[in-house]
Amino acid sequence: KGPKKRKAKDARKPRQNIGTVYLQLLGTSVDANPSVVLVTDSQRFIFNVGEGLQRMCMEHKVRLSKLAGIFLTRISTDTFSGLPGMILTVADMGLTTLDLHGPRELRDLLQAAKFVKRDDMRINFHEVNNSWSYKAQCGIRITATKITHNKRRRPSSSTSAAQESSSAKRQKKPDMQPSAESSGAGATEMHVEAKENLGKPRDVEDMKEGGGGGNPGESDCLPPVFCYRGEVPATPGVFDAKKAKELGIIPGPAYGKLKLGQSVECKLKDGTTRMVQSSEVVAPGHPPAAFAIIDCPSSSYIPSLDVLLTPSSTTTTNEEQKEHVALKCVVHLAPASVTSRPSYVEWAKKLAPSARHFLVHGSCCGQQTVWRSSDLNLLKLRLLAPTLFPKPPVPAPAQGPELPPRDILEPGKHLGRFWLFPGKKLGWDDQQVPGRPDEKDVDNSFQKAGTSFAKVKERISAFLKDSKLPPESVAPTTDNRPSAAKMAIEEKQGKASTGGAAPNEGVQIEGALPTLNARSTGAPNVSLVQLAARFGGTSSSAGLEPPHLIFLGTGSAIPSKYRNVSAIYLGLGGHRGMLLDCGEGTYTQLVRAYGSGAQVDQVVGGLECVWISHMHADHHLGLLTIMHERQKLLTRGLHVDSPASPPRPLLIVGPRELCNWVATFRRLAGLHAPFIFIANDRLQEKTWMPSASAGWDPKLRGAIERLKDTLGVQALQTVSVKHCRDAWAVVVRHVSGLRIAYSGDCRPSEKFARLGRGAHVLIHEATFEEALQEEAVARKHSTAGEAMRGSRLMHAE
Repeated sequence: KGPKKRKAKDARKPRQNIGTVYLQLLGTSVDANPSVVLVTDSQRFIFNVGEGLQRMCMEHKVRLSKLAGIFLTRISTDTFSGLPGMILTVADMGLTTLDLHGPRELRDLLQAAKFVKRDDMRINFHEVNNSWSYKAQCGIRITATKITHNKRRRPSSSTSAAQESSSAKRQKKPDMQPSAESSGAGATEMHVEAKENLGKPRDVEDMKEGGGGGNPGESDCLPPVFCYRGEVPATPGVFDAKKAKELGIIPGPAYGKLKLGQSVECKLKDGTTRMVQSSEVVAPGHPPAAFAIIDCPSSSYIPSLDVLLTPSSTTTTNEEQKEHVALKCVVHLAPASVTSRPSYVEWAKKLAPSARHFLVHGSCCGQQTVWRSSDLNLLKLRLLAPTLFPKPPVPAPAQGPELPPRDILEPGKHLGRFWLFPGKKLGWDDQQVPGRPDEKDVDNSFQKAGTSFAKVKERISAFLKDSKLPPESVAPTTDNRPSAAKMAIEEKQGKASTGGAAPNEGVQIEGALPTLNARSTGAPNVSLVQLAARFGGTSSSAGLEPPHLIFLGTGSAIPSKYRNVSAIYLGLGGHRGMLLDCGEGTYTQLVRAYGSGAQVDQVVGGLECVWISHMHADHHLGLLTIMHERQKLLTRGLHVDSPASPPRPLLIVGPRELCNWVATFRRLAGLHAPFIFIANDRLQEKTWMPSASAGWDPKLRGAIERLKDTLGVQALQTVSVKHCRDAWAVVVRHVSGLRIAYSGDCRPSEKFARLGRGAHVLIHEATFEEALQEEAVARKHSTAGEAMRGSRLMHAE
């Protein structure tokens, strides 16, 4: 699976000259995760790999074939979640060796991530500590300093000694324990109880600021964080042989001494002797320069930042000052709630009073244009069919009371560069910063394709007219959220990379989830109004809005600049819903669809279930971030339920290997959001809910039955399909009678067609076009034509 490999240059091949060196900022927006790239002529180094980084690198041509090392400041979803996908991507590009530097927990996570192992790529893990250092080929030296969370939590007066002792024991082992309920094959279901105190507001600062966040009573201190410092060495000036010849210096040992900066008494060609200064024949060299990457996820880490204060920021001797290389650029990864604190601002002044300080966290930078290609594509679609597509996000600076002083700590810009070498370029460069696409960009893109916007709009208007959409469905949308119009899509929608049609990211199919491809099945084209009356508002929960789908990602294998990887949001009323697959970047796509802040919080807090089709990375890597964001909401008491009640655990249904992966990350990253896991094979084919779960463990049965109460989901039925080990398709049955069939990745399946017979909506993958039939078979995917034939076999509407 994935693109064909091409030979990449070995980024570890020795190189003599430094060339050019700069830091590049990526993901400085509320709908992205920040990373920093250190760029030299021969190598690339990345600090933190959040979700979506490989997509940004592909769009903006960051040359990953030269990637030599990755440095993590800590283990968290916003620093690690993009790493598995990045490893797979660079391996497919032909990179054979990659160095990873980070906390010791990183090794355990890599061992648990069996789905990213590649036999033809060697990964070298280096544990970071205060004595660790790394030297790049061009001479750049990188060191690390550990900072710790010094704030101890005091047990409340009602906490008994026995409770404290029990808490200490829980700290030493994972808090995921198998239940007594097992399947016929002997596999064990896993569940995590909702902690009683997790739903109560506590230590809000830690969670609001983006720290890993432990559970009260389970740890006294949060994990350590590492900050990095890099130094670009000074380079001597270039020896001017022509000038030396003009002065009459005889070639020989004198040349070497002059190159080293020494003054030499030289015998000249005319027979005279004189003292020659090095500056006469050697051009001025470049002084050293240093940079720092500072991560402070919580205000409780601020006191320990003093360990980073260098000799230049304290009272020191002249000798110590000479040995120290002054910082020219400091990148702050901390959120606004940390960087706005006076203690942090004062510390930053002491650290590097003459350096440029850049903030890269979304809470400091606001909404920026990061996904420009996707925004341009969405703008085209919006102009062509305003009823179907939302507006692209509008750039806006960060707002709110918690903002640092911008004269000291300035917001960074996506793709902005800070040059470190050569010295004549030293400073900030924002020429690469992308602007928001406009209608002029749309016109230019159509002209490059040999047509015009006017001609395409005319064809789309004719299509919409032939679709016979009811009048109420064509009102333009005015906000940034997906349109609430009810739509009829006549062509089969599927997943595509090289062929078959696919719904574009952000499109929402609402109301009755109308009939798709009615002509191919011979079924009548049912009126949207009739379908809305048939399915809308009939859930057992009063006041629920009609079911709707949002395609958050339709890409195949790897994200592209236009499409994210697989994820579909099924909204089932009252900000409650479920996800069908959850590829990397799913949370980012939700932010782009609903907006940051309270809007997306309602959607994430209202998630009841995440269903994962199989263990390929492009279908599940976004799950960790979804759980992390839910944890922040739960800890602050902002979950959908009453803050006084314990939060409902998230139901995760997926391959059995997924449970071990989530449990490992949860333990090592301090992730404590409650969840319940059920393997796909427990719900296969004829298994209906909740009756079939009568003999299950009460917690598992309760999670299943709760789907009906909260979402109106009467049944989840799974069926194994041919793609990889433990791959599944699913049929979701709603109490209204609505049936949605989703294939995941697979070859055409008669079992799936039988299970979903008569489905109102079929979402079937169509990775390859018909001309690539052999490749589809070899890679165990479907073509667009096979998806259409599967629809007829299923008699899907």
